[in-house]
Amino acid sequence: MQLASSNVDVAETLEILGRSSVSLTWVDLYKVYEIVRGNVGGDKQLKATQWVSSGDLSAFTASANRPDVSGSEARHARATGTGLPKRTMTLAEGEAFVRSLVLAWWNYLGGQPSA
Repeated sequence: MQLASSNVDVAETLEILGRSSVSLTWVDLYKVYEIVRGNVGGDKQLKATQWVSSGDLSAFTASANRPDVSGSEARHARATGTGLPKRTMTLAEGEAFVRSLVLAWWNYLGGQPSA
């Protein structure tokens, strides 16, 4: 909580992830991903941290964005690109991915939040 009081990005992630897992959507999870990505300086810097694998990140973004993967729960109404992605995630897997990313980010920021 101390980290959240001094970092607006951490506070915002706590607000989103503090909701019941039942109510979290791909939109919520992607917002958290965008907060972390922005805080560390963008896609290139996030990948350089090695907090998540490139394959997991690709599966997360495809699953969050593509209606041909996540149906009406996807962030977008139409899929871009051709063919289905090699890997996808369920919403529960997406939530686990984002929570793992957030914990690595918090540790990087120097906080030790409880799980």
